[in-house]
Amino acid sequence: MAEGPLFNYKAQKVNNIWKLKRGDHIRIPRLFGLYYHHMLVIVVIDESTIKVIHYNSNPEASVADAARFFSSSSGMGSGPIARVQQEEMTFTPSELSTLEVLSYPSSVKVSEDPIGCALRREHEADYGVFGNNCESFANWSSIGHNVTPQVVAAQNSLIGTGIGGLTGGMFGAVIGRALSDHLEKDEENQIDEETKHSIVVGAALGGAFFGALLGYATGKAYTDE
Repeated sequence: MAEGPLFNYKAQKVNNIWKLKRGDHIRIPRLFGLYYHHMLVIVVIDESTIKVIHYNSNPEASVADAARFFSSSSGMGSGPIARVQQEEMTFTPSELSTLEVLSYPSSVKVSEDPIGCALRREHEADYGVFGNNCESFANWSSIGHNVTPQVVAAQNSLIGTGIGGLTGGMFGAVIGRALSDHLEKDEENQIDEETKHSIVVGAALGGAFFGALLGYATGKAYTDE
């Protein structure tokens, strides 16, 4: 399965479920918006039910399958805990209010038959969090590329947060050290070693916090370009 260039979707709220078409790429937030679950529309059944094809939990997966998946060397391996399947998904009114249909940039060629492509992989059970998940499956079926923009976005944000936090913490520690040294030499503001240590640690933690925020924002902005 080929990988392709990164891109940003154009997401639009589904205000009328009956306007969804066969092959539409849709998504819904899970875990309070921590991530999105992606699906391809086969047909709308009624005002709250859509028949889709997607990578979803495999009812035939065993406890041993799950154990192997989560104990892999990477921490998140690949395996039969999920599979490509057709399924009738019934959404609550609150879920429907968050359902989005995605469109691709004009520079990306979209398949004339995403469902036909998806059906070629029906029953596949080789799910991977980072490389072969519900989003990459929907993209592969739609545009022929096995890509996962939400994973890339998360990685960029985490990298930015880590670098920003480390840099901010080091900078804060230097500033805190300089301040404590200055106060130590000031005859009117004598401080003991415990207070000096607290100033350095506090400045480091403050710098790490604001550095992490800046790093997160930078990583997200880089992804959104």
